[in-house]
This record gives sequence, structure tokens and C-alpha cells, in this order.
Amino acid sequence: MDTGRDPGRRRHQPLLNLNGPKLFLPAAVLAAVFLTAVPAPADVVRLRSGRTLTGTVTDTEADPLELRLTNGAVKLDRSLVEWVVPGDPGRIEAQRRAGGYFDRARALMAGHRFTEAADAYRQALKLVPGDANLLNNLGSAQASAGDRTGAVGAYEEALRSDPAHATARLNLAQVFLEAGEPAKARQQLEILAAAAPDDPDLLFRLGVALCREGLYNKAVETYTRLLELEPTADAYNNLGTCRAGAGDRAGAAAAYEEALRLDPSHDQARSNLEKLPDAPSN
Repeated sequence: MDTGRDPGRRRHQPLLNLNGPKLFLPAAVLAAVFLTAVPAPADVVRLRSGRTLTGTVTDTEADPLELRLTNGAVKLDRSLVEWVVPGDPGRIEAQRRAGGYFDRARALMAGHRFTEAADAYRQALKLVPGDANLLNNLGSAQASAGDRTGAVGAYEEALRSDPAHATARLNLAQVFLEAGEPAKARQQLEILAAAAPDDPDLLFRLGVALCREGLYNKAVETYTRLLELEPTADAYNNLGTCRAGAGDRAGAAAAYEEALRLDPSHDQARSNLEKLPDAPSN
């Protein structure tokens, strides 16, 4: 039976389950910006008021001057700044050069030149090694180019650099799902869901992983929780498939019928309902 979404109407893109059914997940996510993850000596900014700030200056020539602090970032008009002493002058130049490779890589990704984009991200990482966002983006470029092994390595390195990097963990889970390794995907998604238990997108993905792993009862529990938060035809459709996998024909039929009530044009739910085996006769 099929579980999934019509990509023309829904926000998820299709992935083909090698074992047969279709499941639908978001595409890999690119980090919009990058920050150096490797600790470096703090930069010192002296204001004309006499106040001194320490943090990370992204570009000493910029106006306004951006200073990243441990709890956020501030932008300072250059007229307020008396002087800047870089903690590591070479790092600021390296970060500026890495930004050029970063911009080139994103343009290449937009043009579907994934192998070249991966090369550009590698060049950036030579300048700012260990940057979790760059590593995540490298993984996304490699995954898009069909290099799943390389993608897994990049995502895992990103998580070693920053264990809280949710985007890298999400993308790692997706690669595992594409590779037919739902148990590994589930492990990553459970970590994310523990931090965001009411995130509908995470619950949807986790339900997919559980269903592919054959853990139908847990998948049913996950989709039931999701439907309490966000009742959609797609979620009811997948709930029906999980119930069917668990041997609950009546429950599966009810879920497919609810999907069709919410969205009468949901072709997959209709097909799944029609393909349900007849209930055994007494």
C-alpha cells in the first residue's frame, strides 16, 4: 500500500521506499549562514563611550560592525567604535574568504551543480575547519549528487562539532531513510523529538521511520499524537497504512475514510482503501 503525499499539493517531496510503499519527506535543508564553530581568541571592540566589548567580529571593515556574543549579536555604527583589536587577525580574513566559497556553493546548488558545490564547501572548510553549518551544507550537496556515504560522513562530522545542530541531524535521518536504514533514521529523529515533542513535521518523519522499520504499533501512536496537533489527510493516510501493517483492517479503513473526508481528492488514500483486503467472513 502507498503512504504519502501529492507533491503538487503538499509541502513534502517524494522519496521511494525500496521495499515498495511511497513515503514523503521534506528535502534536505541548507544552512542559510555559517559561523565558525572552532573556538578562537576573542576580538576586542572599544567604543567611544569608553565601554569595551569582546566577542567575534565577522568583518573589521563592515559598517555597521557586527559583533557576535555568546548570547546573540549586536550591530554597532562605525561612528561609535574607537578601535578594534582582533584576537586572531588571520581568522577574520579566513572567514571572509570562506564566505566567498559559501556564496559560490549556494549558487551552484541553486543551479543543480551539486558536485561543484560540494567542492566549494570543501574549500570553505579548509579556511574554517569544523564549521557545523558548512559541514551540513557539504552533506546536502553530496546527498544531492548521489554520494550518500559522503553525506553521512559530513552530517556526522557536523554533529561532532555541534551536537545541537538540528538541521544536520534532520538531514542525516533523511539520508538513512533514503538508504533503507529506518532504524538509524529513527534514532536521530527520536533525539530531535525529545527536544521538540510537539513538532508536527518531526512526528510525521518519525512515524515514517517507525512504519518502515515495521514498528507499526509505535507508528500508530506517533501518528495519533500528530493528529491531535495537526489533523491532515496525509497523516490519516499514513495512520491507515500503519494500522494495516499492524493487522487492524477496520482501523485502517477508518483512517483512510477520514483522509478522504478531509481531502476527497487524496488519490493515495482512495487507492489504499480500495486495496485493503476484505474482512474475514464469519
